[in-house]
Amino acid sequence: MTTTLRRFEGKNVLVTGAAHGIGEAIARRFAQEGAAVAIADLDATSAADTAADIVASGGTAIALACDVGVTAQVEQMVADTVAQLGSIDILVNNAGDVTIAKHFLTTDEAWWDHFLDVNLKSQYLTCRLVAPMMAKAGGGAIINIDRKST
Repeated sequence: MTTTLRRFEGKNVLVTGAAHGIGEAIARRFAQEGAAVAIADLDATSAADTAADIVASGGTAIALACDVGVTAQVEQMVADTVAQLGSIDILVNNAGDVTIAKHFLTTDEAWWDHFLDVNLKSQYLTCRLVAPMMAKAGGGAIINIDRKST
């Protein structure tokens, strides 16, 4: 028998790249631990499905469509999270793209821009917006997940 602790009761968590894989597992675990979770992902349909499943299981979750490499969309994601949940106590920058479809020597500038936007710029954009809110609130946590290709 497993006992779920309620360590994050009353906390609001924003997880990027949360519709699939590791991000989804992170979001589900925070919800099991009592947090209200914002499921942000480029895949709006899967984000909505994940949020609906969390809600059906008794948790609190919202779904947000967002391309984390686009400033205006990140600003909207953060604003929507705060509007719907009240605050962001924990930010998990999980979104990333390590699907390298071609060798570096055969890539083009568009590929490089996309790679940097999703894997690096996204963390800058979210932290730049959320960290001041956390500082004003007296604290919070930011978790940046580093993606490495093999």
